[in-house]
Amino acid sequence: MPHLKLTSSDFTVYFWLEKRMEKSEWVSSTIEVSCNDNWVFRAAPLWYFNEPESLLSKVAAFLQGSKLDEPFSLIDDPIVKFSFDQGAEVLILRLYYSLNLADHLTVYLDREQATYLSEYLQFCLDNTSKETQAIQDLYDAGVFQGD
Repeated sequence: MPHLKLTSSDFTVYFWLEKRMEKSEWVSSTIEVSCNDNWVFRAAPLWYFNEPESLLSKVAAFLQGSKLDEPFSLIDDPIVKFSFDQGAEVLILRLYYSLNLADHLTVYLDREQATYLSEYLQFCLDNTSKETQAIQDLYDAGVFQGD
């Protein structure tokens, strides 16, 4: 499964979302963040059955200009939170270092990066295939990496 490479002004985020196994309620993922070639965060949260679809729906609404008051958090793993700031046109990714939710890393991703996340989620959910031109363009740009 390919991974997604998102870049902000300060960080590079690598995101892997595995295909949902048949008869499984959980989807495996990995999130890694680097700054100046140093790893600053790594986690492997589990996503519940429909959470990838829920995040895709929220990202799509954000990209269409809808105001989203509620952030997206994983049901069983609160270390990952996506928020949406329509005024600043940024997707905010908060990654918590522990379950006490005190220390966290915040990554601000612009609209273009949110579009890449949307494309990646669609790909992972089999809504688009590797053969489409849009996906090939993302591979060529280095946004999608690996097989």
